[in-house]
Amino acid sequence: MHFADLLIAIQEYRDAQIQRIDVKVVLEFANYNPICKRIKNDLTTCFEVRKKEIKKKNQLEKTRGKNSTNWQAIVISEIFLKKRNYLVLKAERDYSQAKREATQTVTDLSKKIDNFEHQKIEDIKHVFLELIKIEMVFHAKAIELYTTAYNTIKNIKVNEDLKEFQSHFRSYSLSMNHTDNSAADSHGITENPSTSRCADLILNEQNQKTDGAVNSSSTSLKSLNHSKTSTRSPDSSTASPFSNKILESAKADQTNNHSASCSSFGSSVRSKFDFGDHCL
Repeated sequence: MHFADLLIAIQEYRDAQIQRIDVKVVLEFANYNPICKRIKNDLTTCFEVRKKEIKKKNQLEKTRGKNSTNWQAIVISEIFLKKRNYLVLKAERDYSQAKREATQTVTDLSKKIDNFEHQKIEDIKHVFLELIKIEMVFHAKAIELYTTAYNTIKNIKVNEDLKEFQSHFRSYSLSMNHTDNSAADSHGITENPSTSRCADLILNEQNQKTDGAVNSSSTSLKSLNHSKTSTRSPDSSTASPFSNKILESAKADQTNNHSASCSSFGSSVRSKFDFGDHCL
């Protein structure tokens, strides 16, 4: 495996570790939220029952004390004795009932608290064991992958990598130079504004020369035709030797002028595509 692949694998194991912690640790502790609320409500109920017991006890003591003082101040009668006994019995009965309720509530609450603590210790034990197991699995796999990555980096051969880089760099440089040269040969003239202007001037000049040569050749041809018509006789056999010489010289001039015009036209055409070193 490559070094980057090893690091990616380690990060994947780290993500799996986080997901396992969320499920087996965080979620377990989050489940204790409703359990704690229920225990809190039970404690509140127990305290209320305890307060009720204390209140009934105080009422009983107050009833007993009040009747005793009143009996010392007044004459004992049968009706008052019955009323006193009734109030005392009622207070004692209420107190006994409140005491039983408080005792039962405290007993039940004690059992619930014991069960809660037992379950809490078991859950905490299980959760921390799972946490340690998750961490051990991750770190064991991470050490394995980091060891492989260490050996991979350690086995790097600097000189061989440098030679490979130099060979690739040289081949790339040669290909780039070849591409630049070909591009300069095909687009070098058109990319230079001064060269383009110079080429336009030369083309205009050559065109003017060509037009002048063509005009001169046409003028000479017209003059030659005119001379032919003026010097031509009805019968060439009867013409004088002097006139024959004139005709021959006119034909030679016509031929020379035609050759000159053709050569000037050809040179003008070639000059359109030959810009020379003076334009660079």
